Amino acid sequence: MTDTLDASQAVAVSTPATAPDDAGAVAFEFPHRIEFFVYGVPVQQGGKRINRKTGSMYDQAKSLAPWRQEVAGVAENVMAGRLPATMPCRVGLAFYFRRPTSHYRVGMHAGELKPSAPQHHAQTPDIDKLERAILDSLTMGGVYADDRLVHTVNKVRYWTDRFHGKPGVQIIVTPEEHR
Repeated sequence: MTDTLDASQAVAVSTPATAPDDAGAVAFEFPHRIEFFVYGVPVQQGGKRINRKTGSMYDQAKSLAPWRQEVAGVAENVMAGRLPATMPCRVGLAFYFRRPTSHYRVGMHAGELKPSAPQHHAQTPDIDKLERAILDSLTMGGVYADDRLVHTVNKVRYWTDRFHGKPGVQIIVTPEEHR
């Protein structure tokens, strides 16, 4: 289950944009950067399966659609009427996951990490599949016109102690000027 996050709760940073166009949308102005956090357990966009009866394709993860809608909804709120970027973009993604209870000590030292608890989140879900779900969601949320415009992605997975210990993803998008 994801915690809902509206634009007033989003950690959002953006520079001023140009004046609205005739439709009321605002175009990017350089330099421009948006940054926000979406609460919820990140879901990977894995392989597709084929329905043998209908022949249609579908995603294996049932929780993928709600996660993508959550990310797209927060992105749309943060964009606040600006036009999607149509130039190359850099994207930074930091995924946060709760530690399993097996990482913690019990008894007198309850709540402390075991010495054997891993420092880095190096397990499932696959970081490339997490990235794929976010990039598609940012297209749906109107951050950029198409995810093919993303030329650089920096991504990392952490065990969460930041953002009040809640899982989620921190997203930073920076459009680049054409040369």
